[in-house]
Amino acid sequence: MLTAAKGNPISKASTMDLRPDATDLITTCLSLFPIPSLHTAFSALRIIWSYVQEAKGCERQLGLLARYVAELLYTLDGEYRARRLLNDVSSSAKEQASYSFLKTVYFKDKTTSQIDNFNRRIASCVTTYQISSLIEISAWQAWNDQARKADQEALDRRLTDLQANKQHLAANIYVQHANMMAMMVSLQRRISERTSLPLEHWFFMQSLQYLSTLSGSRVNVEDWMITSYEVEFGQQIGAGGISQVFKGSWNKTEVVLKVLKNQAGASPSSAVIRNEIKFLGANVLDDKPFIVVPYLANGNARDYLIIHPECNRLQLVHGISLGLVHLHSQQIVHGDLKAVNVLVDHGEMAVLCDFGLSRIFTGKVPLAHIDYGHFQSLIVDGNVRPQRPDNKDNQGRGFSDATWALAESCWHGSANERPTANTVYDTLSHLIEVTPPANMPASLPEPIHETASGGAAGNSDRTITRSMTFNTTGIIGGSSVTNVAGDYIMYGAEPTQLAVKMNLDKLPYVEGASWNPKLTCLPGTRSTILSLSQVWSCSRDSQNVFWLEGVTGSGKTSISNTVAQMLYQDGILVSSFFFNRDVGPRNSPQMLITTIVRDIANRHHDFAADISKYLEGEPALASAPLIRQYDALLWGPLQRHPIDKPIVVVIDALDESSSDGADDDLLCILNDEAHRLPPQFRIFITSRPTGSIHRCLSRKSYVKRCSIDINSPESLRDIAAYVDAQLQDDQLLFQIGSSAQDQLLINELKIKAEGLFIWIATVFSYLRTVYNPKAKLLALLSKFTENISGADKRMDTLYAAVLDSCADWEDTHFIINYQLIMGAIMAVERPLSLVVLQALCKDMQGLSPAILLRRFGSVIVGFEDEHEPIRLLHLSFREFVTDRADKAVETQKFFISKQSHIQRLASFCFETIARELEGAPKTGAGYLEIESEYPPGIPKLHGISKQLLYACEALPHHILAVETPGSIAPLFRSFLSHHRTRWFEIVASHGVFRGSLAVRRWLEVSIP
Repeated sequence: MLTAAKGNPISKASTMDLRPDATDLITTCLSLFPIPSLHTAFSALRIIWSYVQEAKGCERQLGLLARYVAELLYTLDGEYRARRLLNDVSSSAKEQASYSFLKTVYFKDKTTSQIDNFNRRIASCVTTYQISSLIEISAWQAWNDQARKADQEALDRRLTDLQANKQHLAANIYVQHANMMAMMVSLQRRISERTSLPLEHWFFMQSLQYLSTLSGSRVNVEDWMITSYEVEFGQQIGAGGISQVFKGSWNKTEVVLKVLKNQAGASPSSAVIRNEIKFLGANVLDDKPFIVVPYLANGNARDYLIIHPECNRLQLVHGISLGLVHLHSQQIVHGDLKAVNVLVDHGEMAVLCDFGLSRIFTGKVPLAHIDYGHFQSLIVDGNVRPQRPDNKDNQGRGFSDATWALAESCWHGSANERPTANTVYDTLSHLIEVTPPANMPASLPEPIHETASGGAAGNSDRTITRSMTFNTTGIIGGSSVTNVAGDYIMYGAEPTQLAVKMNLDKLPYVEGASWNPKLTCLPGTRSTILSLSQVWSCSRDSQNVFWLEGVTGSGKTSISNTVAQMLYQDGILVSSFFFNRDVGPRNSPQMLITTIVRDIANRHHDFAADISKYLEGEPALASAPLIRQYDALLWGPLQRHPIDKPIVVVIDALDESSSDGADDDLLCILNDEAHRLPPQFRIFITSRPTGSIHRCLSRKSYVKRCSIDINSPESLRDIAAYVDAQLQDDQLLFQIGSSAQDQLLINELKIKAEGLFIWIATVFSYLRTVYNPKAKLLALLSKFTENISGADKRMDTLYAAVLDSCADWEDTHFIINYQLIMGAIMAVERPLSLVVLQALCKDMQGLSPAILLRRFGSVIVGFEDEHEPIRLLHLSFREFVTDRADKAVETQKFFISKQSHIQRLASFCFETIARELEGAPKTGAGYLEIESEYPPGIPKLHGISKQLLYACEALPHHILAVETPGSIAPLFRSFLSHHRTRWFEIVASHGVFRGSLAVRRWLEVSIP
């Protein structure tokens, strides 16, 4: 029909004689995407087609428009693109001319990509002009103006006539009752858009009013509603007992349209979970109900495994278990889990579909009617087991003894003996070393257990699923079962709740920052402080901040964990955040506010809805400065939605909220804003008494200050109890002895601890590593004379004594290895295992770090298992060896220059990135280079080793600390030229990319 678009223009004379069917013409026009200059003509055409069947005056103009509009759009759009192209090329050339050499190298990949884009656009413009040279552009544009004017005049005449004759209007807008609600939704949307001309707007209003009167009801337009007028059906790609499945398009996106075979009623719900198919919308308004979900080109898991036999099968099963955990947490049973009901997305992740198939209203065992086939009869009922697949191919796909044991447990004949979805997920997470997502349900909800074991008996109105329902009632086994055709629909949330959840998920959340019940105080100790904090937490006085200060090693973190546990048991702990300078991102307040806000929102729905509203209007709040997040996401919602009962936030180790102590922005909030919070919102803080914190919190009327007096009788009693608890170790007690003389030695140990719990912990950790604990304890105590005062001084003396006895400090080889191994441990941004540390640092690959670290077992933990992160027993040890040890001649041999080792690790990070990215290809890499109107998002990259991931994530940290950049300049230039894009991709895929602006600024200053 549109032959001119292919280079063969149709003459105006020949067109006049053609009178094709009007339906074909209008369908052709409506399939085109209008440019702004033709918007009015297209609007008029759509109105005529949809609502004014008798408007015949425009037939001639419509015939011409249908034949030539495609060429006009193509040509006008090409001219517009050409003008933009010339401007873009000119701007880019000017920008390139201003670059320095290094900047040109830095932006090399971007420039190359830009040139490729220009080439494609130039080719497109050339094609456009080759076509447009065959078309009389000016004549057609003039004709279009005339035709548009004629069309609009004809439409206006018709609408004016309808305005004067309401009966005629009613006849024109008559629709079948089955399609009435869909028409009303479409009209309501057009009215809400406010883009129509006044007369058109009047027509839409009158039509909506008429249809509302005719139907006897008003329509509520929900975000999830999609009408038949908004989708385009393509080929059928599947069918089932309750639906037919079509590939189609909606909102310029490839989708799957599942058309239900029975009349539907709806109560929609959805939630966006990576391992469950995303719900886009549904039509429940006319005689052709359908639901809309994304189209996943990889298809179902059965077909995917056949096509890709070497894929990561363990990862797929892990994704399936995660999807089930989320379903079960919302009281939804899948009921039909099999390979064809598991889809595979572009990131090779498993996505559940076809769940939520029924509401259960039966007293009998639910789903008992389902025939699970011969396999279940043999495996579950007959206790027959398949032969274990021990070939090498399966071992390469993640198969192991643990995997087989898990499979066998799932086949148990008794349902009560089979693992829950949570157990399967946890086991698989351990096997593939995956961190569980935030807010993972701790266990299966009780209704699921009851239903799975027939517990619904006698409770015929128990409703298991709250998912979207398209109801077709029938009888199965004498029980009433309501089919739910919402096979692809998400679980248990109304659309508004879904939107809230999606918005809250945009806020970063720190994993592992919460309280730990294993690190609480010894029962019966710290009674005064715990009593004070409990009374304060339930009070509503103006002192809404409780500040517990104490010197290094006085037990503040143990108290924080105990307070958090106590408040949790009382039901008033809303969030806890334990800073740790050795663990990112717990060494920065960057995600403190967002973590607290998400914890509060998880418990208070009005608060959550308020935050969601702000995030919708300003998504940048998710990464905004701390003070803006505090005002918009915490203080503001608390003012608008008061919380009646007390809620408490616990913040431990405030002095570790930055590398240099307490973070200035966080201190400003505590100093200037905390007193404005409601009195029932209370903050429990612990810290060392540093100068900045003291200036911020001391002498403030809203701060209840409490200091740990390490020399008080209570502290000394608590220390004695702690020592006695440590001596419950029979082996250690036997080696030290229990005679009266030995008891005097123990009493001296209690006295010389002077209230420092970390001192005692370090001593006992040291004694457990030596051959003769009693002799070593005597030697150790002899070094502590009365003139050694102050917590830092006492800890330094202890560390010096322990280190001095660990090795021969005259041995040159030992000192070199000590510097290499301990230097790397002190310089890493976050704790690494021995395996990763050796893979990262090439100068450690010929060493035996485990042997050396075993000597320092009293101050370092985690080295016994080469896959466990190596951690320091206490921050004070790092401070001693990287700072204070250099200040005395006798301890300089222990000193480690953290600065030089950070620069050393920066070089190793560059080398690791280059070495591993130039090796085996990384599955999923290159997604930033895909040019598509609909980008694929951020897939999970596979084949990323732990050392490569650390090198990518920690690279900015190490670069910014480099003071003499000369040695890393060549490595940096090579990185920018070859690996910068992959670095972006890896960090974004496996963590949070926090930008490279600081690195760019460092680059401009350090390597001009």
